[in-house]
Amino acid sequence: RDHKPTDDDEKARIKAEGGVVIESTNPDTGAVTGRVQGAVAVSRAFGDNNLQPLVSSVPHVNGPVPLADARGGGVLVVACDGVWDVLSD
Repeated sequence: RDHKPTDDDEKARIKAEGGVVIESTNPDTGAVTGRVQGAVAVSRAFGDNNLQPLVSSVPHVNGPVPLADARGGGVLVVACDGVWDVLSD
């Protein structure tokens, strides 16, 4: 699942920690982007230590996720948030 600052649960978590999500709309596409403290467009990240606890480094985990055995060619993808902005989950 994506974790965007504009998600209701993420926005509530950020607000409970004393932060704010500033939203802006792209006039060309209508896409709404939310930025934590007006700075970053992610609500969970391993970096951005200066924004913790507003930007949480605790991942959202659905699991365990079984991967195929070695003969089945199981794959685990670890990627940055930008990958999931252009690919489906």
